[in-house]
Amino acid sequence: MDKFKLSNPLNAQKRLEDAVNALKELVKIKKSPEDLLSVKSSQFITLIISLSKSPEFVKSKHLAIKIPNSIYRYPENEACLFVKDPQRKWKELINSSNIEPKVISKIISVSKLSKKYSTYKDRRELCSGYDLFLSDDRIIEKMPKLLGSFFIKTNKMPIAIKMRESNFKSSIESALSSTFMSIKKGKCIGVRVARVDMDTKQVVQNILETIKQVFDFFEGNSKNKNWKNNIESLYIQSTNTMSLPIWFRENDKS
Repeated sequence: MDKFKLSNPLNAQKRLEDAVNALKELVKIKKSPEDLLSVKSSQFITLIISLSKSPEFVKSKHLAIKIPNSIYRYPENEACLFVKDPQRKWKELINSSNIEPKVISKIISVSKLSKKYSTYKDRRELCSGYDLFLSDDRIIEKMPKLLGSFFIKTNKMPIAIKMRESNFKSSIESALSSTFMSIKKGKCIGVRVARVDMDTKQVVQNILETIKQVFDFFEGNSKNKNWKNNIESLYIQSTNTMSLPIWFRENDKS
């Protein structure tokens, strides 16, 4: 029997809506007056996935999860894109391409990254200035060395996309309409699923779609055999809030 159907989290939509609304209230309580006035005060909701065992394999690449409602919106959110040289060529192409949503506000080439962001302070400020980082897949191997430990520690290493003149627009838009999961050591994985200021129905849609794909990845019948695992519980959380439970696996009964 499909383990997912023994206790299906997708059947708990009302509980999920209540949890999302409760989380929004927690965020309101914790917001400072400065946050309430700031244009860039958007906070994210993260789905916390608790596994039964620590993964035997670690996936350094980000796994794309398609969601119905984009998480990113300008001016609340901004993204930075790392490109191959020459930087000017890609700036001109992207600025003339009407990419939606319009959140790519910084484009940095490899040479500019190594020269202008050479110190830990520079890289930390860069990391803190953007909600999302994307990178041409042809230079992604250089990113850990160029960006350093702060990007790794804050889980903001760039997501690789295919940047070719023929398809860069669709690659960027696909990344901006997805969320991403990376598998690390330990039993808990966090996936960014929504902004707190999104409509509750949109948040719930994103969470449910993410849950479907996460269950398929870890508990699907055929693929990803190296990643087989059981999902024991699911929570949602925002910045500086407690995590709220939305689902626990029921014990199998013989």
